[in-house]
Amino acid sequence: MSSDFPIRPRIASVAGTDSGGGAGLSADQRAAQAFDVHLCPVVAAVTAQHSRAVRHVEALSPALLQAQLDALAEDLPPAAIKTGLLGSVANARVLARWVDAQRRHQTDLALVVDPVLRASTGAPFADAELLTAYREELLPRATLVTPNRREASALLGQKDEAGPEALPAQATALRALGAQAVLLTGGDALDETQALDWLDSPQARGGLAHPRIATPHSHGTGCTLATAAAAALARGFPVADAAVLAKLLTTHALRQAG
Repeated sequence: MSSDFPIRPRIASVAGTDSGGGAGLSADQRAAQAFDVHLCPVVAAVTAQHSRAVRHVEALSPALLQAQLDALAEDLPPAAIKTGLLGSVANARVLARWVDAQRRHQTDLALVVDPVLRASTGAPFADAELLTAYREELLPRATLVTPNRREASALLGQKDEAGPEALPAQATALRALGAQAVLLTGGDALDETQALDWLDSPQARGGLAHPRIATPHSHGTGCTLATAAAAALARGFPVADAAVLAKLLTTHALRQAG
């Protein structure tokens, strides 16, 4: 049966809830709407948090995560999938196996990995075992990985103090772990006047800079960026263009935050 209503591209976000509505699946939904794509929210963890602190985090069981992903595969397979807060090593492994299974018949399935290792408020979300799972399970499958500077340092076993001069080498090292492309963000470096990101991709390599926007409302920016990139990939943009579009959308969102 024909329809006058075009089917929008679908993306899935495997991430956590945010009871404050600022980050996680809430931010993902807003970014998806901005690109006019349909978001399938796959809950990996539930958090109790607001804009200033994370009070509690509880990972969903791997079986429940698997059931959600299998349900999507049956009826709503996404063109791109984005990861956020996964909550556990077991959930990271479930996701990796599911991506492998989907790619056997959907070879162009894009995977955007936002390695959520700690909240913007400082709360830790990952231990050494989960860091290893990111390195060994998710980065080798990633179409794009979008860490901030602290997350990149953690993934590479480096100290947090790396400055903007270290971005190119860090991006190269992350691609050496298997990621097809890296967008290393600098929004967490609050002592700099420019918000400098570094892109390393098959199509382009270089800095994406914009004057830093003075706003306290930056909660959820990493989620927004990664989801925007997944949405652009689902719409057929190459990864370098998807990264630029994600940067533009995130900058616009920060401007609107006041």
